[in-house]
Amino acid sequence: MGEWIEFTSIDLGYYNPETGKDIPDITGMRNRPGKDPFAHKGNVYPEISKDKTKVLEWHQKGRKVLLVLDIPYQEAIDIINDESDLEPILIDDPEDNKAT
Repeated sequence: MGEWIEFTSIDLGYYNPETGKDIPDITGMRNRPGKDPFAHKGNVYPEISKDKTKVLEWHQKGRKVLLVLDIPYQEAIDIINDESDLEPILIDDPEDNKAT
């Protein structure tokens, strides 16, 4: 079946692509070149999510990411310990916790 692990992705925020400086808040900005441009830096996801041979399912809602991984239980525990900055938790009953 697979191990279900829920992560919280990290939003890297926004920056000005013309200057490279971070923008703490884009409220009121309209993303006009030369006036108030901004771009999203992206999100940080767990390293295991890049291994397509191990990811059986991927569900995401907002910042919550639920992965079904084709890995042994001990490897799931190791991932939880290694990816602690993404607040991982092992899910027993995925139907109660699905992030979709």
